[in-house]
Amino acid sequence: MTEREICRSYREAKDKRKQIPIISDLSGLSKTEIIGILLKNGENVIKQDIEQLYKRLDTLDAQISKYEKEYKEIARVLAGKKKVDFSEKKKIDNKIKAAFTEKPDIVQYENIIEEQQRFMQALVTENLKLREKILDMVME
Repeated sequence: MTEREICRSYREAKDKRKQIPIISDLSGLSKTEIIGILLKNGENVIKQDIEQLYKRLDTLDAQISKYEKEYKEIARVLAGKKKVDFSEKKKIDNKIKAAFTEKPDIVQYENIIEEQQRFMQALVTENLKLREKILDMVME
């Protein structure tokens, strides 16, 4: 589906909330991507759908904070064994701050979410490696 077809389908729908999942299934795009296309093209997206995205951002932020705290705790335990670099986290934080000072752009938020997910995955991977090192140290 083209963006034009997506917008037309949404605009002509009787129940706009139900139309987003339908368009998502037809186009193979995520609901978030559909909302981003609609906003980018000036469509009036239902407030609840936008609020749902903000709630998802809050949920992801809470998850990232949880893993970040655990990561820092492990890093403190292993102080001197490995230098911890949080520059990537700071870059993401700066992008989030910049995004919230500008006009809301769902595509930009999607990109930030994807970056946060990659960062969180990297933290989880590093966490697993550190756990293995700790177990090795304990078993010696």
